[in-house]
Amino acid sequence: MSACLQELAAARARKKYRGIYSMCSAHPWVLEAAMRRAVRFGDGWHPIRFRMDWLRNQGLPTLRRIAAEEGRPVPALCPRINVGLAVPLDQVLADLEALAALGATHVLLDTYSGRPQDTAVPEKDWSRLAAIAERVSRQ
Repeated sequence: MSACLQELAAARARKKYRGIYSMCSAHPWVLEAAMRRAVRFGDGWHPIRFRMDWLRNQGLPTLRRIAAEEGRPVPALCPRINVGLAVPLDQVLADLEALAALGATHVLLDTYSGRPQDTAVPEKDWSRLAAIAERVSRQ
């Protein structure tokens, strides 16, 4: 382990949180640092690319623990979910229902497929969002 990471680990053990806040990584230190930043400075937590079981069983309990340690309110859950054409509509609706049950106050519906060329015809995404809105409004 590098000296820098060793120092971060030692600081963390002393409950002196600092360092890495904004990295694309699923490393537990990075996730916890991002959650701590959301608790300290934000009104909401915006997780992306998560599994629902992780959010329920690890993510939210960790966020609550951090809020308690910091003596701060738990930030609002405002996740981003992929709703692109590759995701079955029934799965999108099930995810929205599960997020509502977990207390999500807002959900960002992300239609981006990861392929820039798919953005050339935005009407496909607009149709997808309209279909989701129609189904949600009927529930």
